[in-house]
Amino acid sequence: MIFAGMDRETGRSVVTVIELVSPSNKYRGAGRKSYLAKQRQVLDSTVHLVEIDLLRTGRHVMAVPEPVARAHGSYDYLTSVNRAGADRDEFDLYPKTLRQRLPRVRVPLSGSDAPATLDVQEALEQAYDRGAYDDQIEYAKPCKPRLRPADQAWANQLIRRAMDGNGRNGKRKSKT
Repeated sequence: MIFAGMDRETGRSVVTVIELVSPSNKYRGAGRKSYLAKQRQVLDSTVHLVEIDLLRTGRHVMAVPEPVARAHGSYDYLTSVNRAGADRDEFDLYPKTLRQRLPRVRVPLSGSDAPATLDVQEALEQAYDRGAYDDQIEYAKPCKPRLRPADQAWANQLIRRAMDGNGRNGKRKSKT
């Protein structure tokens, strides 16, 4: 938890908060209220905010207003960067569709430090590989929420290719 740009446990300055939106953030209840309160706290501070929403369902919860994000075109996934010190109504947006590679995001740091690059696609792939999710996900079942028919056909093709490529009962081959 941050308070006025300081980490309460270490006493160090917090420069950027990176939030990965979870299902509890998007639905009515304590999780959403807590997320919005923390988001407001960051927006009222001198801390930069990066939000990553990889969920294809649920109510919009990101700091960027949904109409502003939708004005950039159709997307399934959205990453947003809001810099402290600037107009908090300005956002760098990275909208992506299911078939597009997830973005490389320029993460603001302090002062004159050059931004760091967060490769969201690479981070997701590493988490997938290290978390052994290929043993937990049942690829033969439809996605929830369901994909559009053309996207489901595309996903089925990827799954078949993965099955043919590694013979692991439809499990994705680890890069490591």
